[in-house]
Amino acid sequence: MSRVKPDPDNLTPQQHRVLVQIAAGYPNTEVARSHDVTVKTIENWRKLPKFKELLREALSACFDAAVAELVLHSQSAAKELNFIIKDPDTPSRVRVSAITALLTFASKAKDAHLETRLEQLEKLLAHEPVISQIEATRDYFPEETEETE
Repeated sequence: MSRVKPDPDNLTPQQHRVLVQIAAGYPNTEVARSHDVTVKTIENWRKLPKFKELLREALSACFDAAVAELVLHSQSAAKELNFIIKDPDTPSRVRVSAITALLTFASKAKDAHLETRLEQLEKLLAHEPVISQIEATRDYFPEETEETE
């Protein structure tokens, strides 16, 4: 019986199952044992371009889901910190920690907002040569641009 050569562009069902467990954070030794393969086999699979690509996508999806979960509960967390800050029965050191946490989160949110605005400005500036060319064209055809304005 001839052995079928694996297709590097497509993973086997077993490789997909291994990939899922690795993305979930299981160590190679445990994954290898549960799928009756060697750790060396898993290490070789991890070198395959398609396996790498899908693992990167799976890890990215896991990270995005974690961030979404944090964002979902961030308002409740901020309210809880505010409650701790205002509670007169809360020890001073705990209130200071809550205030520090709240201010840190607010600062990071502001930084993220500014970063988004900066990225938008950079995109606009990347198109500046086109705008400069349009303005330069007006010098060649002054009558037409005055009529259309």
